[in-house]
Amino acid sequence: PEPAPSAVAPVFFVWIVSMFKETDSAMACAVMTGIPRGSVYTTLEYKINILRSIPLGTQVDCTGIAEHVGRSTGVARGDIRGTEDGKLYATGSTTCIVMNLSNTKS
Repeated sequence: PEPAPSAVAPVFFVWIVSMFKETDSAMACAVMTGIPRGSVYTTLEYKINILRSIPLGTQVDCTGIAEHVGRSTGVARGDIRGTEDGKLYATGSTTCIVMNLSNTKS
């Protein structure tokens, strides 16, 4: 989708915080798809590399891919790419802690 007007900085580029939010959400959802039933997760570490600004009017796709999801940790990576130009605008990675809330072991 195209960034909302509230995500645009005064110099007509997308706010960096919007890139953080999008990659964090994509990576968290990727980890969430693999956690065991009865478990929850939260971010331990998060890193994003902004490679270039996203010009106003540019449509982007944000993807998250789980690299590892186990009993105690989850690791994922995420990218923001232009849908038309294919350019990589940002890339990130996260490590999440997975906590079992149920009394059963998985």
